[in-house]
Amino acid sequence: MTGERPLAAVLARLDAVDPWCGYSMATPQGAGWHRLDEVVADDRLVASWLAGLRARTTKGCSDVAGSYLASWLGSLLAGPVATQLVGERRAWRLAPRSLAVRRHEGGWFDAVAVAPQPLLVLPGDPLATHPDVAVVVDEATLRDRVADDLVALLNPVFAHIRAHASFGLGGMWGTVADAVADQVVQYSAAVAASNGNDDDRDDDGDGDDAEASWPRVAALIDALAARAPRLRVRPSLVAVGWSGGVAHRTARGTCCLYYKLSGDDWCANCPKRAAADRECRWVTDLEARQLAAT
Repeated sequence: MTGERPLAAVLARLDAVDPWCGYSMATPQGAGWHRLDEVVADDRLVASWLAGLRARTTKGCSDVAGSYLASWLGSLLAGPVATQLVGERRAWRLAPRSLAVRRHEGGWFDAVAVAPQPLLVLPGDPLATHPDVAVVVDEATLRDRVADDLVALLNPVFAHIRAHASFGLGGMWGTVADAVADQVVQYSAAVAASNGNDDDRDDDGDGDDAEASWPRVAALIDALAARAPRLRVRPSLVAVGWSGGVAHRTARGTCCLYYKLSGDDWCANCPKRAAADRECRWVTDLEARQLAAT
């Protein structure tokens, strides 16, 4: 779009490849929207969300409600900026007053809005001379700025969750680390696939260049852990061999507690699942997707 601001364009690309959540540069008003400074300032909103989850979603389980809410909010706020930091060396500030989330009637969040602000870029970026960007001296400084903002934003939110749910802060920060890894891997795959760019694809054909980006993922998680010492358990990247070649998947470091609702069944990438069983499930999924595409 002619004259589109750089941050708006970045968020539009995120919006185009994420089927579950909408992204925009806006200052929204209306039903369902909540500014993060309101969430940070008053724990009553978080308490009401948790009560709703216990009543409608988690069968009264307080710890599962805490896990879900921390994961949903953490992934919504950390995941998108992580994809841009790792993939494009770009980011934006995460001040609570500049962020809003929209809560779906089902209890999860289906949109995030970022208030108009400069896009953060590195020297040499094609956008570096644009009037609506701010140039950061180097990648380490940009990563530190993102980590500082995320920890300052999420610490008070997680404290509210912990006050009203029996799910620990270590687990909450673990879900953030998992979200960073999951979304970077999924976003890089989705972008390359939507562009039809074979050069960016692994042998599984899903656009996954996760192996190349993983050191930057790890560096961001390290930066978060340095500021949030409760973040102790990390996700890992797994190369999965199958009939179409090699695909990469993330094995989460933190269990979301879904098994408490499902009759002791675990997610495919749950840390409680044996590695061999996990990889077998991934291979089955890859083979099924290939069969469906033919």
